[in-house]
Amino acid sequence: MKTNEEIRLMIERLEEEKETIPEFSFFGDNNWQMYDTAIRALKEQWSESDLNLQEFKDDQEESFAFSAVQWLDGKIDDEEFLNG
Repeated sequence: MKTNEEIRLMIERLEEEKETIPEFSFFGDNNWQMYDTAIRALKEQWSESDLNLQEFKDDQEESFAFSAVQWLDGKIDDEEFLNG
């Protein structure tokens, strides 16, 4: 499990990265939704069981949230999470 400081720093990185992309794609898809969900997973420190209780808009959002949970558990490193 990551420390509160590691989680705080990762949330900052995600928020910074989110600000570099447009909120909506050309097709009207919400580009920020997956970041918001991953940030929520980190703030609430979801487990894999918590992940299974969520409803996701699309596969991309679910995949990014799953990566957040794996990162929290130490199963993947920072770069694998961010560059998934």
